[in-house]
Amino acid sequence: MRTLRTVIGLVTLLAAVACGQIAGTWYDATLALHLEHLGYGKDFLGLVVAVGVGAETVLIATSGSILSRFRADHTLIAAFGVSALRWWLLSRVESTVPLLLQAPLHAFSFGLYWVSATTLVREYAGPRASAAGQGLLTAAVAVGSIVANLNGGWLLERGGGEVLYGIAAVLSAIAAVFAALHASRRRAGVDHRGGGDHVSGVGTVGEPRQDRRERRRIAQR
Repeated sequence: MRTLRTVIGLVTLLAAVACGQIAGTWYDATLALHLEHLGYGKDFLGLVVAVGVGAETVLIATSGSILSRFRADHTLIAAFGVSALRWWLLSRVESTVPLLLQAPLHAFSFGLYWVSATTLVREYAGPRASAAGQGLLTAAVAVGSIVANLNGGWLLERGGGEVLYGIAAVLSAIAAVFAALHASRRRAGVDHRGGGDHVSGVGTVGEPRQDRRERRRIAQR
């Protein structure tokens, strides 16, 4: 029963990653075309990308501090929720200022999403199966990327950015729901036993925050 619960939790996590990856890949593949269609040139595209990548870099640089304060399953929900907002904004706005204001959200839709997902997969896999866990995560990302690349251009041609990014917002919202279901299942497992749930051999779900910090500090040595 415990193994089944762990498998279901992992599958739910990977489903969230795949849905979120579809939306993110659409953004990567179509942003230049979308901005060009709105009448913007390469200089503005470069500015939007630079602001986004800069915000993402800052978040990744501080991700250790973030994950020592918040559970990774909660930050994953936040990442997908903010991503849904970002894609909805892209589907609606056309003026310069709103387009620039959405760019820093790249820190959530890519940076926070990735560090949260990799942290959770490591917790499931443990040190002895870390390569297998990373392989599963990579497979989920690959599935999402393939699906996105098969239809992103077609959707942009047929419906423009409004349709493409509108669907991306829905997919990220679905990803957030999957992530929330994943988090609730993990918490329910802890409550059922009245303590921590070993899912990986390197830590427990619901362990005290101080213990999680100590474990991360040791792992980084």
